[in-house]
Amino acid sequence: MRAKNKSLGLWLGALLVFGCSGESPNFGTLPRISVPLEESPAPTEVEPASSPPPETVTLVGNTDPPDPPAQRTREQVEYHLSFGRGALKLLAQADHLQTEPVLTPRRVGRFAVELFLGPELVERVRFDFPLLGSDSDDPSLEKGLTTDARVLVPIIRRANRARVLDRKTRQQLELTWPPPAGGTLSEPPAGP
Repeated sequence: MRAKNKSLGLWLGALLVFGCSGESPNFGTLPRISVPLEESPAPTEVEPASSPPPETVTLVGNTDPPDPPAQRTREQVEYHLSFGRGALKLLAQADHLQTEPVLTPRRVGRFAVELFLGPELVERVRFDFPLLGSDSDDPSLEKGLTTDARVLVPIIRRANRARVLDRKTRQQLELTWPPPAGGTLSEPPAGP
């Protein structure tokens, strides 16, 4: 311990002399100081690595990409969507032209309308159906519930694909993109 204090004193003295003299110190000749922040355990104190106990659950992180920057547009499409007995369905859609560009809101939600350009996520509009949130854990409620929601989605011309995603069950509903032009509520094309 005395050697460390002596070394520290020499270093501080040299620093003081060079600091007052106006000359640059030659750092190669100054004593080196190392200060351990914590002591290393002795080799006999190291415990062998063990695997986690069997009851440990490893949570897998969210695999969805983060929300892209919000878009500001005047052209939007309103999707009228339903959740009935566990299935997503498009009921209708309508074009909307805002008087001024509107920024896409960012909110938390179990469901999302997502726009893509190839694999790149261009826009995401999150929403929830009434009585269904990300924390609803009653499968019997979801199997018997029929509810609907209307979601405004900006029309992003560079996107080439759209879908509705249930982020809890990973169920997807593909949407026609770009949406068919029309100023009134239009029924979706008949499908399987």
